[in-house]
Amino acid sequence: LIWFGYNIQLSAILAFVILIFLMSILLLIGYSILWIINLPTKWTNHFKKLQESNVETELLNLLTSYEAENFNIALELTQKMKKKLEKNPFFLWIAGNIFEKTKHHLEAEQCFMALISQPDTFFLGLKGQIRAAIEHGDFNRAYDLLKRGEKDFSSSPWVLKHFLALARKQKKFIDAEKIALRLDDLGYI
Repeated sequence: LIWFGYNIQLSAILAFVILIFLMSILLLIGYSILWIINLPTKWTNHFKKLQESNVETELLNLLTSYEAENFNIALELTQKMKKKLEKNPFFLWIAGNIFEKTKHHLEAEQCFMALISQPDTFFLGLKGQIRAAIEHGDFNRAYDLLKRGEKDFSSSPWVLKHFLALARKQKKFIDAEKIALRLDDLGYI
């Protein structure tokens, strides 16, 4: 090889080894630069996964407290998580039930209204409002909500059974008979 006026003599094997070494160095530098460029993305993804696992753990703890009927602990957890998970439908459902059990009716109503506003969780919000109305003794509101539920969920045994019970309680025997026949046709009674 003649390079810048210098005469360099190498064997073909040594030249090949030097070429492989230089290519390896270039590849290593390229991968290092790509790794450094992708590092913030990796950190962000790791942080998101960590947050998602924390949210799942918090929701599980909240549900466990609710199901164990430790309503004071569940209420404390709900208050802590409220800001962070105010749009999460699972949180809204569990929180609405906890608020209802702990006599925080306004907060429960807000949770159920947020669920009704989304098409995927409409039934959960409606169910929460119906149970709250029944618990408060507002049977007319519960009846109206059940009529609304019957339109959208005409084959739901929960809606039909509660609708039947309220129709009987309000002595609306024609409605009660229709609902009982529908429940019988569907095989629920």
